Amino acid sequence: MKRLLKQSTVYFLANFLLKAISFVLLPFYTHIMDPKTLGVVFICVFLTEGLILLFGFSLKASILLYCVKLRRVINKRRFLSSVVMVTFITSLAMLTILGFVYKPVTHYLDLTLSVYWLVVLSAALGLFFPLILSYYQALEKVKKVFTLSFFSGLINIVCILTAVLSFDDAVFGYMFGYFIYIIVSFGIFISFYLKERSFPSWRFTRFALLYAKNYYFTDLSAWIVSFSDRLMLYKMLGSSASGMYTAAYKLSQSCDVIYHSINKASSPILFSELKDNKVNKRYRLSCLYNSLISFSILVAGGLIFISPWLLKLLDDEYKNLNWIFVLIVLSCLLNAIKMIVDKPMSYYENLVKYKSITWFFAAIVNLFLNFLLIPILGMEGAAIATFISFLITLVPVYLISKKAVDFEVDYAWNFALFICWGVVSLVGVYYVYIALFLGGGVFFL
Repeated sequence: MKRLLKQSTVYFLANFLLKAISFVLLPFYTHIMDPKTLGVVFICVFLTEGLILLFGFSLKASILLYCVKLRRVINKRRFLSSVVMVTFITSLAMLTILGFVYKPVTHYLDLTLSVYWLVVLSAALGLFFPLILSYYQALEKVKKVFTLSFFSGLINIVCILTAVLSFDDAVFGYMFGYFIYIIVSFGIFISFYLKERSFPSWRFTRFALLYAKNYYFTDLSAWIVSFSDRLMLYKMLGSSASGMYTAAYKLSQSCDVIYHSINKASSPILFSELKDNKVNKRYRLSCLYNSLISFSILVAGGLIFISPWLLKLLDDEYKNLNWIFVLIVLSCLLNAIKMIVDKPMSYYENLVKYKSITWFFAAIVNLFLNFLLIPILGMEGAAIATFISFLITLVPVYLISKKAVDFEVDYAWNFALFICWGVVSLVGVYYVYIALFLGGGVFFL
């Protein structure tokens, strides 16, 4: 637990400092870009992330697992080099394929050709930097991951902000700044990879692809769940609705800073626990799971409580997004609990396929619910669809993981904590909303 706390704190500090700057910039962007422009920007960003997932084949997940399992340093390096070789090939394939389909994509999304190629080139080069981060994360080199994550993120923020302020076309400026950041991060990858490189191995390449095969569909389905609502809002209600919804979504994901920091730190630790055959393994895992779940509930409740203040920072056009914010925070909580309990499904290779099936089913349900609810409820319908999709993924993942490793979750304590903290948070939202937006008075404001 002490090791987990130490590593989580380091990851949290790196993410927190960057997200704090991004948190300040999001309201700034809502003031200099109208919702329509912001909607196009977010669509481009999500498209870039989707291409990285589509052609990255989730190989970074293979690095994280096998570099924990492999004992010799030379084998870890050969595994990394094997993955980099495959990634280089897929990067070239991406550029070739997307060079032929630019007309239908730009027409469908109403993008300029210059913005489209910035998206494609950013995705092609963006495949590499996460690999070196996963490698050092698996080796538990926390300070190195902290340094790389923090400075690359800082460069990202500076490049995008400078470009947005320099170009009249905000969409082109944003993506040009993002492309410059990707080039710098690729250079960082090269400099560190040269220190760790070794000879690729066909055996390790096969291991990486076989493991990533199932994880790939999990990641791709998760991206579909995250992207489909934005795309459908974009096509059904226009880019303004997509921009407003995504602004609330991004703001509500503040809790993910903590959740992903804990996940980064806990993954190698929990993998080590699963590898350990000591008698008290079940007890240690149960303690870890309960602590992390309880903490995740507290984080979500606190963010819901202060949500009216956060939304007040955005431009006036975004002020009526409070309940969308609450639903997305609760969705992030479900996803955080899923990330905590799904480690057995990631560690035991025979279970990874069930994780993929779960996410694929959730993606299908999400698409159906978005088609059904967005025309009726608009942005609120998209938020409800997201919440239901994350709930669908949590239940089977929990049941399968529990069957694989018989850990114990304190249902009574966590449920009571959720109810009590939820009531306090929602009551707080109600009164603060009255004070901030309807002109009522609350004694502590």
